[in-house]
Amino acid sequence: DYNVNLEVMETESRIASKNIATKVDENAKSILSNNPSAPITYQESDYTAVEAYTIHSGSIKPYESVEHEVRIWLDESAGNDSQNGTFYSKVVIDARQNQVVAEKLISKISLGSYINMNPILNSYQIPSNMTGYSSVQEIYPSELNLWQVISINEDETIEMVSAYLSSTLVYIGNYNQLVGTLQNIATQYENDMYTISSRHMGYNGQTYITPTPSREICGEGYGSNSVGKEHLGCGDNLYQKDFNLVKNAIGTTAAPVIDTENFASYWLASKDYYSPNVWNNGYNMTLWPRFIDNTGTYQYPQWENNNWFYTESTGYTPSTHKPGYRIRPILTLKSNVLYEGGEGTQENPYRISINE
Repeated sequence: DYNVNLEVMETESRIASKNIATKVDENAKSILSNNPSAPITYQESDYTAVEAYTIHSGSIKPYESVEHEVRIWLDESAGNDSQNGTFYSKVVIDARQNQVVAEKLISKISLGSYINMNPILNSYQIPSNMTGYSSVQEIYPSELNLWQVISINEDETIEMVSAYLSSTLVYIGNYNQLVGTLQNIATQYENDMYTISSRHMGYNGQTYITPTPSREICGEGYGSNSVGKEHLGCGDNLYQKDFNLVKNAIGTTAAPVIDTENFASYWLASKDYYSPNVWNNGYNMTLWPRFIDNTGTYQYPQWENNNWFYTESTGYTPSTHKPGYRIRPILTLKSNVLYEGGEGTQENPYRISINE
């Protein structure tokens, strides 16, 4: 806590404090002598203080700084007795430590609350050998700094999903590595001061996927009469947890998109792949991974949008139209994250801090 004091120096023909106006920052003007009196501290060889007034009070937190603008002038009410007078003063900061017990964030939040948190990385290059894409791709983690609460856990950790989507599309051509790639990308959005883990939407401990096409997958009997109902990784509902968390917490899995000119759809880290009716001697099939569109609905890449691709393990050469969708990570906050300020709304999200 600190006070900004104005200490008046003794001088010949000193102008009275009742004739001096003061103003700090954009606060209202005040007559100096109308402010609370303060202890006199300035006793030096050049001048000696005879009066002191507190013209502003505030507080400052560790590692922060603050700047104030102090103005002093002869007030319009000053009379003839101020003519040929002098006024010397010193600005003195009177500060003292004040230990404040901060509230935990968990005491403030509810499902759907907005939280401001900045990932550490400004940019991250995704290697081509991770995605199966023809070149290195770049994302910008620090652009996603607004999050929504989707789960408040018993251990007081807090799960939150990005309220926005990445501004860039991420193209993944090797479906076998889809989940592992998305999970690796999600970790780039962490801030180890506040977070303990991360995952991409739909990740729940899966590793790289290497399903083997077979006519007997899940007993469905794939064959030439397939009509688009078959799935690889049958019964894999690992993605359902995240989908339900987000949908229940904020009403929809859709989200605003930073680049509004592009379609707001994003990857889903699921082992569930859709097989249409492409089947050739039990080896070659087209596999479509899931994504979520801007209505919050499960979807698959559609050929009409030039967005399907083939498995790389079945003899096909991957299509040049590899699907590209946006990134929407989920982060888990530490249990000791503190409430710093804000109202938890999109316009005024909660601000957080932590005891180091």
